[in-house]
Amino acid sequence: MTLRKATSRLAETEIDDEIVLMNIDTGHFHALRNTGLAIWKLIDGTRDINALCDALRQSYAVDPDVCAIEVDRFINLMVEAGFVERR
Repeated sequence: MTLRKATSRLAETEIDDEIVLMNIDTGHFHALRNTGLAIWKLIDGTRDINALCDALRQSYAVDPDVCAIEVDRFINLMVEAGFVERR
C-alpha cells in the first residue's frame, strides 16, 4: 500500500530545520524534525513502508525490523492527523 501526502487537506511550511504542518479542516498543527522530517520528505505517493525504510537505512544505522515498526507508528500518527493517505 503506497503512501501519499493529503495535500488537499494540509498546509506545510518549512522553517529552518523543521516542517510545520497544519490540517486545514481541524486547524491542528504538527512540527516535524529529524527522523520525522526525513520520513515526510520521502513520502511521494510511490513508496510503501518497506520502501521508506529502505531509503532511511541508506542514511541511518537502524535495524530493518525496528525501522518498520517506527515508520509504521509515525505513518499511523500522520494518517490519524489527516496528513497522509494510504492508497
